[in-house]
Amino acid sequence: MKTYTGIIDMDSFKRTLSDLLKGKGGVLMYLSAVGILLGVYAVIKIVIEGHGAVTNTSSLVPWGIQITTYIFFALVSGGCTFVNFFGHIFYKKEYESVSTKVVFLGMLTALTGLGALASELGRVERLYMFVIAPNPSSPMWWMVLWYTLYTLVKIFEFIDTKRGRHSKSLLWATFLVAIVTYSTIAAIFGIAEQRVYYYGAVLPVYFLCVGFLSGSALSAIVAAAAARQTPSLSDMIIKPFRTFLGIGLGLAFFLTFWRLIIGSAAQVEGSEIFEMTMASTVIEDILLALVVPFLLLYFSKGYKGLFASSLIVLVMQFNSRYHLIIGGFKIPVFRAYDIPEVVPYSPSHVEAFIVIATISFVVFFYLLAEKSRLLETFHKKEDA
Repeated sequence: MKTYTGIIDMDSFKRTLSDLLKGKGGVLMYLSAVGILLGVYAVIKIVIEGHGAVTNTSSLVPWGIQITTYIFFALVSGGCTFVNFFGHIFYKKEYESVSTKVVFLGMLTALTGLGALASELGRVERLYMFVIAPNPSSPMWWMVLWYTLYTLVKIFEFIDTKRGRHSKSLLWATFLVAIVTYSTIAAIFGIAEQRVYYYGAVLPVYFLCVGFLSGSALSAIVAAAAARQTPSLSDMIIKPFRTFLGIGLGLAFFLTFWRLIIGSAAQVEGSEIFEMTMASTVIEDILLALVVPFLLLYFSKGYKGLFASSLIVLVMQFNSRYHLIIGGFKIPVFRAYDIPEVVPYSPSHVEAFIVIATISFVVFFYLLAEKSRLLETFHKKEDA
């Protein structure tokens, strides 16, 4: 009879905690721990003083960098799910060694995005109203439903992957739920007819593609680290991730380019936002975020080029999500003498701490999981 060891290797976990307490955890872990503490401070400030008092959002700009952070990590999580799906379908042998890590990152970033959203909501304890007073006519209600289901499925998928089973039914279920979840999140923006910068049927497809790109970039960083540790298998490990990242960059370029062209040609009130943001979109969201990483990926070989390209993609995709969220509110819908023609917004230090904390949360718990051998698959044993 075959059995498995526990999901968590308690001995390794205790050793890891002991190393942390003794100052042997590594610089990155301690920096991320400080980042998490900054987030705790920010949340306390929001709870005590009120969200409106410590953030720079307002009735004119109700969604700020906290929503940007939620969207970014949510899309990264969905992208990790797509990478895991296509990795098992098309590159089973090459992908196998990092599959548990990719699934764990998908689960971790989904929870991180949820935390960023919770810091924005204000009264998180009232989320039970989504259950006792449902509103199926609202896309946001469906978003909560699907995101909750997606997070639960990701947890089951991680346990399944760690056991070395890789259930095809669960693989397909997670993939399909991810498509529904992230296209629904995009629909919240896409149906906002008054906000020309958001409105459009292409946005759900755009979210799926940039999510795949972002998830591919984070997964590729993990693969590059694994390739560095095993030079003899380096080319095999990074092969699928070079392909995924290249495809993601191509899809994102195509959709970003045509969204800009079509938006710039619009004549409805508020469409001037596309012309106002033309320079930043071309320079930052297309050239720096997509063209430069693609050229770096194409002309470089090995894990170093993959790592550098992926890091640029992640940084610039966060920047692109910020441009998207904030850009929708730059042109006010209602004009009055005391409302500016272009609404300014810059995040407060509390909002910035939330962003730092979310990034730190992912880094800290990924490193903790790796050091404590949580990301290794079960070891099968034969009973005596």
